[in-house]
Amino acid sequence: MTTQLTKLALVLIFFLQSILLFAQNNSILGRWHHSTIPEFFIQVDSLGYFSFNPDMEWFSGKTYKYTIHKDGGYYDGIEVDSLFRGRIQLEHNFMVYYSFQDREGMEDCIDEVRLFYKDGATPEDLDFSKEPKTIITLPEGFRGKFCIAYHQPDGKPFEIDAQGNTHLQVDDSGYLGTTLPIDPFRMAKGNEVLRYQNATQNLLVLDGYYAERVDLSIPPQTICVYVQGFNKFGRQMLNQKHGKTIEGNVVYYVVDTYENLLKR
Repeated sequence: MTTQLTKLALVLIFFLQSILLFAQNNSILGRWHHSTIPEFFIQVDSLGYFSFNPDMEWFSGKTYKYTIHKDGGYYDGIEVDSLFRGRIQLEHNFMVYYSFQDREGMEDCIDEVRLFYKDGATPEDLDFSKEPKTIITLPEGFRGKFCIAYHQPDGKPFEIDAQGNTHLQVDDSGYLGTTLPIDPFRMAKGNEVLRYQNATQNLLVLDGYYAERVDLSIPPQTICVYVQGFNKFGRQMLNQKHGKTIEGNVVYYVVDTYENLLKR
């Protein structure tokens, strides 16, 4: 009797898991717009395949294949005609796509991170303002380049406050190695804020498209932070500069006036 009940329970569990997996897999179907450039979209018409805008010359006429390894919200192992390796992290009506790449001294490091929202998503779906932040504090008056190396065995510990915010402190050297694991999902949602030491106001953060969309409402002398991105430079020079082997993912930033950043 016990054996029969056990078998029945296992069958029921498998059935429920199958329904859940089917619903999760199908939630990726549809059109997903880039959060910054909505006219750029990904179209997922069938499980395992997707395409980009058909009118985009570079992607025209191409359908790309991805392999689903479902694990905690991830669709892993994307293969795009062997051009990209990446991962999709799905949550409600938005997803974060991040690609991987091998570079000098680096293997399987994050290359780019992009946030997409699904057709029909509401502004509330994309409001992440109440979620915990990563707060990066810079020395007062700091200008120039800096970088943060994540998940470093000998890195500085990070702090989490009562609201769940993570705190990182960059010094005048412009380099911070931290034990904090990389969280591209939080970064893509804009939940990373930067400010000067003892300042109450956050610095204006610019994405990679700021030069293409000049905002005349921003005073030219406003201090801004341009996020250059993940692992944009070879690791050898960084290792030599700091006298250590830096592994894992490094994010690069530039702090300057809006006017100067537009000249770059």
